[in-house]
Amino acid sequence: DNSSRFGKYIQLQFDKGDKGQQEYRSREKATCVLAGSKCDAYLLEKNRVTTHEPEERTYHIFYQIIAAKDKTKYWSKLSGTTNESFRFVGKTTTDTIEGMKDGDHFSNTVRVLEEIGVAGDSLMTLMQAIIIVMQLGNI
Repeated sequence: DNSSRFGKYIQLQFDKGDKGQQEYRSREKATCVLAGSKCDAYLLEKNRVTTHEPEERTYHIFYQIIAAKDKTKYWSKLSGTTNESFRFVGKTTTDTIEGMKDGDHFSNTVRVLEEIGVAGDSLMTLMQAIIIVMQLGNI
């Protein structure tokens, strides 16, 4: 569970009423009503892409792609690569999270992305972008 790696920004939107109502404001009585809200999630640990503690793993998707049975579908040069092939990934003491191997997690990740409409060229572009991030550490 990576929930601690994300933050949420909540913006509340209020309706102050018409000009006539705004003239009679007081500190004792609310003069506006909640009209809506907007919630944005954002990544807290962007630096985790390039650096992580030796006993921790970086982003799970990196390990998942490397362990995927069909990884060369996304980039032919992934053939024969391991976690140690990528400086941003490096060594790890496990290939299993919550009882499931990284390669199986990748299959599940792809299935869920396809269920929400990220498939075909969009899926290919997403995976290639992730692989490019992994490759940047080797430059």
